[in-house]
Amino acid sequence: MVRRAAAVLTLATAWALWTVGAPRLPAARELTEILATALVAIPLASATTITAVAGLRRSPRSLVVAGAAAATAVVGATALGSPTLAGAAKLVAAATVGALAARLLDRSWQAAIVAVLVIGVDTYSVFRGPTRQLLDHGGAAIGWLTVPLSAPGRYGAAALGVTDFVFLALFATVTLRWRLRPGVTLPLCVASFGGSLVLATATSAAVPALPLLALGFLVPNARRLLPSAPPPAPTIDERQRPASGANARRNARAPIDRAARWRPARDALWSVLDPIVASGATIAIVGAGNCDDVPLTRLALRAERIDLLDVDVASCLRAIHREPALLRPRLRALGVDVTGGVADSVVAAVIGGRVPTVAQQTWEPLGDGPYDVVIGDLLYSQLLYPALADASVPEARIGISLRAYGDAVTGIAVSRLHASAPRGVVVHVNDPLAWWDGHEQPFPLSRVLAAAAEGAEDALALVATGNRPTGCDPRNSLAALGIPVVSTTFWRWPFTVGVDYLACATVARTPSR
Repeated sequence: MVRRAAAVLTLATAWALWTVGAPRLPAARELTEILATALVAIPLASATTITAVAGLRRSPRSLVVAGAAAATAVVGATALGSPTLAGAAKLVAAATVGALAARLLDRSWQAAIVAVLVIGVDTYSVFRGPTRQLLDHGGAAIGWLTVPLSAPGRYGAAALGVTDFVFLALFATVTLRWRLRPGVTLPLCVASFGGSLVLATATSAAVPALPLLALGFLVPNARRLLPSAPPPAPTIDERQRPASGANARRNARAPIDRAARWRPARDALWSVLDPIVASGATIAIVGAGNCDDVPLTRLALRAERIDLLDVDVASCLRAIHREPALLRPRLRALGVDVTGGVADSVVAAVIGGRVPTVAQQTWEPLGDGPYDVVIGDLLYSQLLYPALADASVPEARIGISLRAYGDAVTGIAVSRLHASAPRGVVVHVNDPLAWWDGHEQPFPLSRVLAAAAEGAEDALALVATGNRPTGCDPRNSLAALGIPVVSTTFWRWPFTVGVDYLACATVARTPSR
């Protein structure tokens, strides 16, 4: 939260510095003035609002507190004759109002209706309604309801209404909440304000900003805003379920290019699954999340039913919605915690300075089995560490906690996966090693893959000498449970630019009990 507040403060300060400093620059021609406003002032103001939304949207209390503080700052700065400070406070206040309004929406298609209505209402208001009257006769009242945008040599070369930023915040909140292509939608929404400015200058008349803003939201998300689109993630009480909340946050942050980047990883996993998934099989993917690393389409073409199990059921629903319509009836999303709440209780205890009690295993099945194939999808390292890190637990204490409780929590997950496939196969996919700047290994990834080509045992021996995460290896749990390993496969997982993981698929068959 401190980092997010710092980001908002940095952007607001940058906008204020531009607002104050730009008029002191040499006067520019009209075209340069428009470009400077559209490319500098508007993006800084919009980014301030969007960043405030991103940092505050999950906590209604934070929104209310920040909104009240910003509103107070607007009144105080205006009384002291500081319109620039007041303008920065208006941007934050607008963010809180828009984000709170977005919480009233239950489905994404409701936001689409708001966007359509806004186009008509704002157009009427600017040309014939209240906004027109305010522009003609508002006088000093206009200053309270607008945010000034400076250009070189000119203070307040243009202005946008506070309500424009309120709706920017509303659409930004909906975009982030439902993952409505934020990498495309948010830049289009910001650019729409510049487009409105160009139109206003070209026509020498006031132009409503909300129609283009609404189109920037609607056009890239036409399919995602249909009534059949999946619902948002249910609210998770992170005080009671910190581990679940941490995983839901990571699902929501997935960048839009991740599915394309992870195509080689999906192909590698399919090479493992292809020989063991029979036609008409029932499959469970545990820890499915967004399914970006899973060959879901190829599995759905072969299987009779696939259940996607995750604490963040909305991410699974979104994954299903991205699949071809003919395959969707075979896919289901089930809200399931693979540890049965144990991971949440362990993290809550560590954060609270208590000592948790953890059972070593449980054979309670997951989902709606029994299944022919169960896939544990890169969930093991995510059971405890992300939540502890998000809670700012010191690294030394995180290490102690993972050594004390990690293997037990992983054992619960492994035993439940095998209980769900009592006569089938379980594929445990984990990430035993990673490479990035500042997190080096004593050998390159290529060496592990070369060793794996010679034999899994050689690769496993090499991996054991690397800088590995603690308490999250499903192979240790398999050995402790007496479950034999059928095969082991390794591949490169290109997580993001400059970050590579080693993925390991361990195929194990549940022995008769």
